[in-house]
Amino acid sequence: MDFMQNPKKFKFIFLMFLAMSIWGGSWVSAKSISMKAGFHTLVFLRFFLTTLCYIPFLFIFKESLRVDRKTLFRLLLAAALMILYTQIFFLGLQKGFAGTGGVIVTTLNPIFTFVLSLIFFKIPIRKKQIFALFLGLSGGMLTIQIWKNNLSALLLSGSLLFVVGAVVWAGLTLNSQKAQEKISVWVYSIYIYFIASLFEVFFMDWGDFFKTFDAGLGFWLNLGYLTVLSTTFSTTLYFYSSKVMGSNFTSSFTFIVPISSVFFSWLLIDEAVQPATLLGGSLSMIAVYLLHTKKN
Repeated sequence: MDFMQNPKKFKFIFLMFLAMSIWGGSWVSAKSISMKAGFHTLVFLRFFLTTLCYIPFLFIFKESLRVDRKTLFRLLLAAALMILYTQIFFLGLQKGFAGTGGVIVTTLNPIFTFVLSLIFFKIPIRKKQIFALFLGLSGGMLTIQIWKNNLSALLLSGSLLFVVGAVVWAGLTLNSQKAQEKISVWVYSIYIYFIASLFEVFFMDWGDFFKTFDAGLGFWLNLGYLTVLSTTFSTTLYFYSSKVMGSNFTSSFTFIVPISSVFFSWLLIDEAVQPATLLGGSLSMIAVYLLHTKKN
């Protein structure tokens, strides 16, 4: 059925487009605060404030926090992956461009998600998909301009961190699909953010933490954007979609993020648009389309 004839499905797709556009803006927002505090402090603040945002939903939907042992293991794994990804996110932004990071992570994520699905779920692969994977890999190498950067340069520019971040997020996408088989998205989310914030307490510099109270209104507005809009709304919708629509379909929505991240980076923080970023991102988005189109 055409989704335009299905109002419920159309509404869901519209919300995913909105959520992914907000994600695109989050790269600019995070870039703006990435140098104002240590990454452990930023990660803790984002996770702790997000946990507080989720608490009302537990009461609204009368959710139980009881989980079985297998689900708890998946939640611990999800929290570990979320910590790793968010640390990479802020470290990469301290070194590199917000627009480039948004393109690299969100165009390579669906490709890595597909590859991990092949490995763990034994999904059969078609010739068109092999070509798409090659195209996506080529797009990724073009985006990070691998021909003129050695390993040290890729690390210093943040590009290699963004690639690793895409792999980590792909693993988190698949894990979220499995973890939500027995629990709701609200329970899943509050567990991973609470566990992650608790973990970061042991590594955070408290002197650095208290300095954030003098960081100014702009710092807290950007942190609020990351917490309420980017995480509580957009990431929750992403996790819910991975449960309802499947991880491969959900990850394909992220093609909206690179476009919006480049646009917002140019509009709000005056980042120059790199031709290699546009071309490489376009190739990777074509690859994502080929991966997820069914054979007629």
